[in-house]
Amino acid sequence: MTILSRDERDFLFKRKWEGLKEELEKGNIEKALEYIVSNSRDMHRYNFELMSSIMPAIAQDMGNIIMVKIEDDAAEYEITSACSGHTMSFYVKFVKDADGVWRIRFY
Repeated sequence: MTILSRDERDFLFKRKWEGLKEELEKGNIEKALEYIVSNSRDMHRYNFELMSSIMPAIAQDMGNIIMVKIEDDAAEYEITSACSGHTMSFYVKFVKDADGVWRIRFY
């Protein structure tokens, strides 16, 4: 079992976020789903497919995540986006999946 420092986990989560965005920009839904926890992939697949024609543009607008809190079993991040002249804040949560791999629970 490898224990990662806070900075190493922060780097890992940011890389996973970027990986998700990259796959969505390419329209590769199945690869994007590998970044999502297994028990919510069906819901995400449905939503990604529903928005598939505009998903590359949406993914390009998904900004960088900012660490809020990292704990042993979860990590919380914030993403901000401008919408109609207002700054909106969104919550991103990473958890260890059933196989022990860190994945995105929701955003």
